[in-house]
Amino acid sequence: MVLQAPKRFPGFLDEVRDLVEHHKKVRSGPLVLSVYYDPQRPNEPDDVFMLDAFANYEDNGLEKGDLFEVSYGPTGSFPMAAGESLHVIIANPEQLKSAVKLEWPLAMELRRAVRAGNYTVMAATPEGEELLEAIRG
Repeated sequence: MVLQAPKRFPGFLDEVRDLVEHHKKVRSGPLVLSVYYDPQRPNEPDDVFMLDAFANYEDNGLEKGDLFEVSYGPTGSFPMAAGESLHVIIANPEQLKSAVKLEWPLAMELRRAVRAGNYTVMAATPEGEELLEAIRG
């Protein structure tokens, strides 16, 4: 059986790059690691996925047992087809390390994508490179 490559990864590389540049300037910064990846979710094959790990991001306590994920629909600066979404996973480095260690679902999705080579590092500090190694396992 031959699987068809997802059409959204890495098709939105320029848009993701622009978004990462914006994220480098937000209050939750500095941005330690940003990864554009394809988790190959069967029910969302054309959606766009990225992880942003910010040094000063505070855990709001809403997500227990998984990382925080927010989804956006199409916008003028990030055009997508109707029904498609941009998913952004947000964490701080400690949360991300814990999520990997505890095998939380979103962290394991990211790990599978990284191990399969279905990812692009959009930004990484030296600490971000260490996080990527932890994700890779």
